[in-house]
Amino acid sequence: MSRNHSGDLQHQAEHSRFRRPPVLSYLVILFAVAFLLLLLAYFQQQRASDQTSDALKQSVSAVGAIENMMSENEALRQEVEALKESRQELEGQYLAEAQAHRELEEQAAALDYLWRIQRFWDRGSRTEALKLVKELEEKGLASSLPRTSPSGAEGSSPLDQYNALLDALDYRAEP
Repeated sequence: MSRNHSGDLQHQAEHSRFRRPPVLSYLVILFAVAFLLLLLAYFQQQRASDQTSDALKQSVSAVGAIENMMSENEALRQEVEALKESRQELEGQYLAEAQAHRELEEQAAALDYLWRIQRFWDRGSRTEALKLVKELEEKGLASSLPRTSPSGAEGSSPLDQYNALLDALDYRAEP
């Protein structure tokens, strides 16, 4: 039995020798796999972090672009308001100029009638003068005659001359 027992011991020693190296190799493999898994997790986290960083940079640039667009939009709105105000001002000036132009045209027409009436009166054509007076009154141009003398303080105004002609022609406006 001692042989048997020594054979068992030898067999156990051989087995124990074979058992230890596989256990160590399993531990080394497990540590290597764990290390590789940690390394893989690190790289995935790094990649996700880079993607997040890129997305954040794009968001920041998009926000900057939006802010620029908003400031441009505000500047354009202010410009539109300024142009609207300018347009209203120019329309007001245009209307005032158009009114002044109409008044000057009416005044010129009234002065032309006055000149023609005076010519007919001076030539002794009372009928033609009265005919022009009626036309002038019908067109409502008598009120367009200037109330002041064009030459300044001297002389009578065209309206005064017209009234003097009406008195000379003994003309009374029809109601």
